[in-house]
Amino acid sequence: NSAWDFEDQILQSGASYCFEAMNGVDWAVANRGVKSKVVSVGYPNDYGGDAAAGVEAAAKANNLDYKHIETPAGQDNQAGAVAAIWKEKPYLVFISTGPAEMATLVGGTAAQGFKGTFVGSSPTWNPALMQSAAAPAIEAMYFQAGPWGPWGTDTPGHEAMREAVGDVSPSDGYSAGWVWSYPLLAALESAADMDGGITRKNLVKAASELEEVDYEGMLPP
Repeated sequence: NSAWDFEDQILQSGASYCFEAMNGVDWAVANRGVKSKVVSVGYPNDYGGDAAAGVEAAAKANNLDYKHIETPAGQDNQAGAVAAIWKEKPYLVFISTGPAEMATLVGGTAAQGFKGTFVGSSPTWNPALMQSAAAPAIEAMYFQAGPWGPWGTDTPGHEAMREAVGDVSPSDGYSAGWVWSYPLLAALESAADMDGGITRKNLVKAASELEEVDYEGMLPP
């Protein structure tokens, strides 16, 4: 979330949930004909709240009405959110939950005849959902936001990741872990060049002073 920008010892990569949500709304307006109203649905925590702030900012910038719906964790706890989405009838629903809750929200509203667009924060996706009962609704209405290209993206970094992990089921969990390793590698290399080499003190100092990281094309420097 956006608070990571103010923590020297957290080496974040890519867009925050807030910016990811802004980008997702802008994309939906440009590519899905979204107009009049957007709703965000998310957990009542830093993840859901940070994404909701981005949706709200993008809604304002695009002259859209906006409403936020908080929903608890748990696949069986989504009836209230499903009913609220159906009541609001927005053109766009931006979801910031886990994969099981996302599938329930998309499948549950589709079963009632909802035909809007869903965009999900990066943690909402799991490829196993395409084996679930919600798969047809997800395929028809759901789009994935993300802070970097998915598993199959053509960059030197993605290629190195795929070669390193070997014969596995494609998962953007690997992509995330690989991207996050680059600033840590840069900090370790910087610390190694300091007097005393790689120590706790030098690693913290190096992490707080990093100015640029080479992500081998997975992200801009």
